[in-house]
Amino acid sequence: MDTGDYRGRPSFPQPSQTEVSSGDRQRISAIFGEEQAKTCVGNGSIGRAESPRLPRSWGDGWQIRWARKSEGLSGRVDYGRCGGRFDPVDRIPSVANRGRYTSRNPRRTPRRLISMMPEFVHFVPRFVLDPRLVLGLLLVLAAVEPAAAQKVTLVEDQRYCESEGRAGLCDIYSPTVAAPEAGYPVIVVVHGGGWISGDKWTLEGYSRMLAENGMVAVTINYRLAPTHKFPAQVDDVRQALLWVKANAKRLSLDLSRLGLFGYSAGGHLSALVASLADEPIEVQASASRWDAQDQKWKQLPAIRAVCAGGPPCDFRSYSKENKSLSYFLGGSRGEKPAVYQAASPAAHVSKNDPVTQIIHGEKDLIVPIKESRDFHQAQVAAGIDSRMLEVTGQGHMVTFINPKTRKQLLEFFRDVL
Repeated sequence: MDTGDYRGRPSFPQPSQTEVSSGDRQRISAIFGEEQAKTCVGNGSIGRAESPRLPRSWGDGWQIRWARKSEGLSGRVDYGRCGGRFDPVDRIPSVANRGRYTSRNPRRTPRRLISMMPEFVHFVPRFVLDPRLVLGLLLVLAAVEPAAAQKVTLVEDQRYCESEGRAGLCDIYSPTVAAPEAGYPVIVVVHGGGWISGDKWTLEGYSRMLAENGMVAVTINYRLAPTHKFPAQVDDVRQALLWVKANAKRLSLDLSRLGLFGYSAGGHLSALVASLADEPIEVQASASRWDAQDQKWKQLPAIRAVCAGGPPCDFRSYSKENKSLSYFLGGSRGEKPAVYQAASPAAHVSKNDPVTQIIHGEKDLIVPIKESRDFHQAQVAAGIDSRMLEVTGQGHMVTFINPKTRKQLLEFFRDVL
């Protein structure tokens, strides 16, 4: 397989050789918008993905090519500006084999690629998206890593709870500058993946950015559905908070400046843990396997701020017959009404909830923006300092990699922590 020159661009066939069907054109349009689809597709072939809708920093150094093959769409990314080596994606890893790619320069190119398609297949059944096209987007997502990695100290795979395997592991991203007298602000970072997939490394770029700006990021793995159904994931986030508290002195952390950040399913878990924190113990216990008398409830540190990106906020609107979330919630809403209530951040809004930043793509087809809007309005009505950024014209994954999201996240935690 031709991998191209290590310092140059991989050798790909020219975009004009690629034919795109009307169905593929519609799928590209659904994610990037009509204008972007016209820019990319033209008269039936995919060209360079350069548009104001995509981060300007990609410039000439990036090229997305969608190749129509017998097995369907596949994405190809041209690493012009990164200067790294990347195999052409003739053999895109499947969900089954969880294939991974490596590079000679892991600080500047993705160290690994993991399939997260279950998030798009199972997440919200109201919309259907071709997972092969989503995988192409994830190739781009995995490529967005910061260049200034040398400014951060990284300690990987620390165990914060007793869960088996990779669940219960966390990575610690710390600034290299000396800690303030009271300690660093600390943020527990929670990955997405539809509660069924994903890994802490997918938020490496955000975690590094926080550490480069004087904060410690503790980025966690947690137990995944369907093997572990709700509320196992919520308890793992709580367990991570306890671990942060227990290790605050060793890591020079200021627990009075503790935040949560997550995107997609991670945004849901972050918002839920924060919203439940001031509820009566019986309400908190409805979203936990901890006994109501467990002393761990009293040991949990206070959450000062939470930032949730693209979060599902209210499962109470699902029809009673809808079983699409059974893999996570254990049944339909008709079968498990109390579980759907307990799992909905919007059901637990109260005036003592921490300051909240919500970020959501206006054109999100996976998690409708209405959920975040309603959650935000309920928080404002309750007297909570609630802020919302709507990323105009962008969908779920493109909002995740949008520079506006990174900028808002950083400004929010700088302001409140």
